Amino acid sequence: MPRLLDPVEISIGGLRKSFGPLVILEDLSLHIPGGDICCLLGPSGCGKTTLLRLIAGLEKVDRGTIRIGGVEVTHLAPHHRELGMVFQNYALFPHMTVAENVAFGLRLRKVPPPERQARVASAMTMVKLDKMGDRLPSQLSGGQRQRVALARSLITQPKVLLLDEPLSALDKKLRGQMQVEIKDLQRNVGVTTVVVTHDQEEALAIADRIVVMDGGRILQIGRPREVYDKPGSPFVADFIGASNTIEAKVMARAREMATVSSPLGILKVPAPHGASIGSDCLLSIRPENINILSGAGAETARWRGQVRHIVYKGNLTEYVVALDNGVELKAVRPNRAAEDQQEIALEQNVSLSWSDHSVILHAQGPTPDIGLRG
Repeated sequence: MPRLLDPVEISIGGLRKSFGPLVILEDLSLHIPGGDICCLLGPSGCGKTTLLRLIAGLEKVDRGTIRIGGVEVTHLAPHHRELGMVFQNYALFPHMTVAENVAFGLRLRKVPPPERQARVASAMTMVKLDKMGDRLPSQLSGGQRQRVALARSLITQPKVLLLDEPLSALDKKLRGQMQVEIKDLQRNVGVTTVVVTHDQEEALAIADRIVVMDGGRILQIGRPREVYDKPGSPFVADFIGASNTIEAKVMARAREMATVSSPLGILKVPAPHGASIGSDCLLSIRPENINILSGAGAETARWRGQVRHIVYKGNLTEYVVALDNGVELKAVRPNRAAEDQQEIALEQNVSLSWSDHSVILHAQGPTPDIGLRG
């Protein structure tokens, strides 16, 4: 299957959608560059699936515009938008073979049999199913059915590929494999792709751009590392990964740093715009950015506490430490060979440390609507 020469961008402006009195999306704007994988990420009910269905034309827009490749498609029927879509349950025809499922879109378009057969063969090879064309969907694994759905969507050479929770039915190991395959497949084809997911690990693994949503609003847009390392709000920090959140007050500012008073004491941390002197704020510290030590030096460290909970997770261990002042912090560290790492036990006294620059300060107040930024 040839790579698309000119991937198209998606532009959404002032979108509103309600179901009766319930407003799902309000004045939402978003720009998705051509050729990107964009993940709409958020909890159930945040509006991400509704937004995907509006792009697909499966729901009608109350107000606003949707443009694909510069062409307004707001009121076009789904089959006129040149889209491919993979549903959560794959929506394969159980009575058709794999090859017949893949060829379905070409048959509707009355593509001549010789060309149709060649394109089906190319698509089947692309998704590594070239020897399974005669099988029925019921004879395939979940990952193989996912590949069939992808091939069926891509064979018509759509301008945009839409994926609705595409990996939610798969087990954890297979999800990881399919994340890599979807990323590789999208790179080879070059089609602009929008993925709906509530799985933060999935979004971080496959996205070029993540759109974090909650309550029908866009909270943050950015590259995966940007969204993870520099979350724009406590919600984003907590939803994408884990985060320790501490209330604080800004005491002083000097250039890009702020001095804050908190239950952890006086800290000097990087400060965003809007964190004015005297204002309340929240501090976020990722558990992996907290060093946990025992033995020599533990008794003289600034932050000391006792281990209250230990959760072993194979490649890492998670610790909940109650500091002497009552504050509880979560820390994680990778598990290495026993001879290389001193074991920490439940109720053991330990010390904690972290870099000032690993602390994220969030100014209190309404979360700004950044939907116009792409």
